Amino acid sequence: MVRPLECKPEKHWKLMYTRAAKLYRAHQLGMSYPIRTTRQLLGPTAEAIWRRRPGFNARSAGTSPNARKPISPADIRWADVIFVMEGKHLNRLQAEYARLLEHKRLHSLDIPDDYRYMDPELVGMLEDIVTSCLTT
Repeated sequence: MVRPLECKPEKHWKLMYTRAAKLYRAHQLGMSYPIRTTRQLLGPTAEAIWRRRPGFNARSAGTSPNARKPISPADIRWADVIFVMEGKHLNRLQAEYARLLEHKRLHSLDIPDDYRYMDPELVGMLEDIVTSCLTT
């Protein structure tokens, strides 16, 4: 007796070689392919909020060389949309990475960068402002 192949969900099915194989595997798993996500470059609190939402990938990076994770050219290339807290952060990015930012959506949230991590007031402002920027 021949057993039918069992379909196990694979963690890295998107890494298969051909588009046809990806489409077939996505169909087997009941998923749509390609999966559209928005990649965002945000601060630590915003990253924590947005990375849990389906359809979004978020990273955090700082504009200061002393930041826990300073921004790099790879971060800018990765992002579809970049959000900064204050105008000075926007100016720093434009001064250092002008060529990389030419075709990127860049938003200054005009929120003072003096809130603690996951401050409820900051979380509320970020959800409102970032959502409005993404829907326009």
